[in-house]
Order: sequence, then C-alpha cells, then structure tokens
Amino acid sequence: MLRKPPRRAVHHDLGRGPTSSDLDLDVVGHHARPDIFDLRTSLRRLTPLTWALVGSRLVPDVLIPYPPESLTLPDRLDVHVWEGRPDRSSQNLLSNIGAADLPRPEVLDRIEFYVIPYGFADDASSLITRMPRLKAVQTLTAGYEHVLPYLRDDLTLCNARGVHDASAAELAVTLTLASLRGVPAFVRAQEHGDWRQGWYDSLADKTVLLVGYGAIGQAIEARLRPFECDVLRVARSARDGIAGFASLPELLGRADVVILTCPLTEETRGMVDASFLAAMRDGALLVNVARGPVVDTEALTAEVVSGRLRAALDVTDPEPLPPGHRLWAQPGVLISPHVGGLSTAFEPRARRLVQSQLRRLDTGEPLANIVVGPQVSH
Repeated sequence: MLRKPPRRAVHHDLGRGPTSSDLDLDVVGHHARPDIFDLRTSLRRLTPLTWALVGSRLVPDVLIPYPPESLTLPDRLDVHVWEGRPDRSSQNLLSNIGAADLPRPEVLDRIEFYVIPYGFADDASSLITRMPRLKAVQTLTAGYEHVLPYLRDDLTLCNARGVHDASAAELAVTLTLASLRGVPAFVRAQEHGDWRQGWYDSLADKTVLLVGYGAIGQAIEARLRPFECDVLRVARSARDGIAGFASLPELLGRADVVILTCPLTEETRGMVDASFLAAMRDGALLVNVARGPVVDTEALTAEVVSGRLRAALDVTDPEPLPPGHRLWAQPGVLISPHVGGLSTAFEPRARRLVQSQLRRLDTGEPLANIVVGPQVSH
C-alpha cells in the first residue's frame, strides 16, 4: 500500500496565504491523488486522533506556533505554523496578537490538532470555531478558562501543566520576599537618594498557606523549603497532607503569608472575599499568582487601605489594573503586570510539551494534561 510522504511545513507567520503547492493534499511522487484524499476524509470522520489504516498511518494536519526546525517532530505530520505574534502596540501582550497573518480557510479546514499561541487573546481561541475537523486543542497556559467558550462537545482540551511551574514559583517567592523585606520601599527611596534602614520581616519562622496545590503549588513549596518556614496546603479535594477548601477559615488564621495558585473556576471565582480576608491574621500578606477574579478587588482594597493586610499581586481584576486605582498607591501593595509566565523558563518547557504531545498524536498514545473532553488523561 502506498504511504503518503510527509509534506514540508507550511508557515503562516509571514503574512501570506498558502501557495498552490502548500495545498496539494496527497502526493505520491509528483501526482495529486484525490482518491486517497477522499478516503482519508472519510476515515477522519470516523476516528478521533488515530489515523491508522491496514498498517499504514494517514497524516494529520497540525497547527503550532513554532517552526518545525526548532523542534524534534515525528516525520508523519503535516505541520502548519502560526505564531500569533503579539501586537507590539499594546502594553498587554498576553491579550493581543497579530491577527493579520491568520491561516487561510483552506488550511483551517484541515487542522485536527491546534496549539494555541501563548496568551489569552480571543482571536487565537476563537480560531477553534473555524476548524471543522479539529479534534484536540493544546494551550500554552496553565489556566484554560479563556478557551472554554469556544469548545465543542467532541473536542479534547489539554493545558500546559508543568510549563509554568518554575517561572510562576520563582515569581511567587520573589513577591513574597520583596514584600516582607521592604524592597518596594527601598526602590522608591533609591530614586531620592534616601538611605532607608530599618527592621523588616523575614520569611524564616513564618507560616505560609498555599491555596491550590497543583503543579505550581508544589513547585512553590519546593522553593520555600530552604527558607525555614512552615507550609500549609489547601486544595479543592482533601487528601493526605492537604486540607480541603472547607478548612480555609481555620487555616487562614494560622498563616502569615497566603499564596493563591488555584485555577479560576466557578468555585474559586470571588473566593477571596471579605470573609476570607477577615479570617487572615493582622499584618498577613496575600500573594496572588493565580487569576485576578479569584479575589474580590474591592474587599482587598478596603483591607490594604486600612493597613491591616498587605498584598503582592501578579494578577488583578480588572486587568490591566486601570490608572488611578487605589491599589497602585498603597504602600503595602506590590503589583507586577501578569508576568508569572513571562520568563526565559517558558520557551524550552513549552517546546518540550508540544514535542511530547505531537509524538503522542503520531503514535496513537493518549494525550497528556487533558482537562476537558472525551479522552481519558493518563
């Protein structure tokens, strides 16, 4: 039986549509084979994510944000590239992409596996609705709430568990240490040549409560261990060594630092409300590297304006935090502009995830990191 040789990758990051050679769907030697294409089309309607036919493998089309030469990929994939380059005119690069170079409809009609370019842009997520043969979607973000509105019942969604652990954990610890040791005040004093000496809090001997204990929460704990602090853990479901959300009122009163790493769900939206904050110790520090809407912004603002609590926020609600908002001016608040994943640690880990998922796709193994859909994650 003839097997279709792999085509070269088609790049859609150059502001052009595919050429006629890009659109040759099945080629043996130099001759188009519409009869094979018809068979391939019929089979795809019958089998999700597995393309086997009497010992031969039919070639799936995938859309990824990385040039194939930068990855180690299986030979038997038709790889199309769309980088979704950020809109450099915007200060919020996570929510704005260059949409002018979108793949042509002829390409979107064939895509069965889509890796969304990093960020939360609607243009990138809504592209899902224009891919009729799409079977699986891979995000490069750990959170995936921004993709859910565009999913169909038959789609499998995988998140980027493991990709942001190092970067987000580093920032969580950085925000914690900087806030406790008074670094923001030092930066402001430096601008005026002010030698600001004094006593500040140490992380040593403090109790840190991790709210959300997935991969990022575990990575934060690993980095906290050398700092001689005690760590408490809370997750949606209680298990050995980890309390459930129902234990939060009691645990909050024991913590000097509360670090949020939970995903944004209907259960966690607004979870950090006035009662949650009231249960925290006087002088405690709230660190949010999760999602802005997990926290009731007005309730938090009231607590930090009073001086009872401190906060270090990588995410806010709304986001970006508008100019003039009271949180900007509070001496007990440190704000970073949603940069938890924006470090040099991101790219190598994201590329390894894409490589691994495409290898699984090629061999017929179950995809990793499945969070929504008909397939079972292993």
